Amino acid sequence: MNTNDWIKPLIRASMCFFGILGNNWLAFRSIPKSRSQLRTNDILFVNLAVSNLITNYLVDLPDTIDFVVHWTGRYCTVFSFCSNLSETSSILTTMFITMYWHQKLVGSLKRGGAPVQMDNLHLITALLTGSWTFANILNQSFSDCMEQSSSQNARQAYEMVYLTLANLTTITIYDSTIVAEIISYIGGTYTCLIPYMYLHGMKKLNCSSRG
Repeated sequence: MNTNDWIKPLIRASMCFFGILGNNWLAFRSIPKSRSQLRTNDILFVNLAVSNLITNYLVDLPDTIDFVVHWTGRYCTVFSFCSNLSETSSILTTMFITMYWHQKLVGSLKRGGAPVQMDNLHLITALLTGSWTFANILNQSFSDCMEQSSSQNARQAYEMVYLTLANLTTITIYDSTIVAEIISYIGGTYTCLIPYMYLHGMKKLNCSSRG
């Protein structure tokens, strides 16, 4: 095996390792010492970490070890299901975090620091339950489409729709292999970097509070 053959596995292994480390760290840092200290941020960060860890452990790790090549076609369906479910849930959770921080930084300041709508833990629980349900339904519909569609055009259309919904942007249809590779690296980079970004934000917030 030459040097070029090691580049991709090495990149995948690095993203997998740092993703597992970062998301476990984010989850443990977000778990409060007591139930009375539970806040919206804690629930959102733990949910984000769990969503990403599904990809880290059940998708990235097997792909890094290269077991998928030898596993049955039945597991390929599970592999795809976990990947799509995790990515969709992670993106929706990130959206909720963005909305919550916007409410806290903008809406709360305008009202003199008063609690915002998303400070309601019951509301957050309902939103996250709905997001997992939506991710599951969306994933099931896409899986059915993939299993029933054998043509290249149908496969490309599926990939375009999923990536468009996931990233809220319009893309050009590329060759199926290229699109799959792009999706894979975007997802891997996201799950690897996003926990460290939020951990840094939490650190800055804690420093500001003590100051």
